[in-house]
Amino acid sequence: GGGGGGGGVPGPSSPATLTGLTGSTTYNYRVTVDGAAGSEQSFTTVAPVALENGSMENWSQSGKQWNPWGSGDTPFWGTGNEGSSILSSIGNITSPTEESVSGKAAYLESKDAWLKLAAGNLFIGDFELDGTNGLLHFGRPFTSFPTALRLYYKYTPSIISIVGSSIEATLPSNLKNMVGQSDLFQIYIALSDKSEPYEIRNDPNKRQLFDPNDANIVAYGEYTSSEPVTSYKELEIPLEYRYTNRTPKYIIIVASSSKYGDYYLGGVGSKLWLDEMELVYE
Repeated sequence: GGGGGGGGVPGPSSPATLTGLTGSTTYNYRVTVDGAAGSEQSFTTVAPVALENGSMENWSQSGKQWNPWGSGDTPFWGTGNEGSSILSSIGNITSPTEESVSGKAAYLESKDAWLKLAAGNLFIGDFELDGTNGLLHFGRPFTSFPTALRLYYKYTPSIISIVGSSIEATLPSNLKNMVGQSDLFQIYIALSDKSEPYEIRNDPNKRQLFDPNDANIVAYGEYTSSEPVTSYKELEIPLEYRYTNRTPKYIIIVASSSKYGDYYLGGVGSKLWLDEMELVYE
């Protein structure tokens, strides 16, 4: 069955939207125009794919470095811990915590990394060191069509500061004005049909950041806030599809306790807790 429309006869290119469908299901339909029924057609919805370790239950350690995957598991999520944990004065910027909605949660904290700010981060992809900077790859293979990302979070922002005058020279002018203001956290989700993950570099001399307006982004959603949240709050981030005739190849989710951590800008001590992340399919 399907829903009807009102307000006149739709033109030949007018889209129709069906809601309440179930994944991995074949539906038969027939279009009727002015009482004349067309031939029966069918379509099959894609399978809903769950978000791997979205509950943040599975963690392991490599030395002192915390990893958001179980021992022996194939990594799906990544963090910047490989860069921060080698400095004993900093340690992990992302780690498991029992302060959760259920079981374990991810705890992200922005820390003073001597001449830089190390923002707590969690992302789908992997991290490696490029000198003293990060070289990240965003995205894991994914071909389904979620409509939103649902999660629970808490946030404690600090005041934005610059750690080290050498970084200040590389900041865009609009970000320099943010020093002294409250920090912000950011979570975004993107579906891409690019043939490979996105390469991200935060070296000020060859900075290459993620562009949500990239031509390969099929769907995108984000949430940014500086509001302190002291007990877990549910958040749903809708995915806005820019194209309905393209199938994703990769999923990207990125969370940071300091939105401008790519520029080493943020508040030392900003804290973000994330738990029970799941993909919504409507």
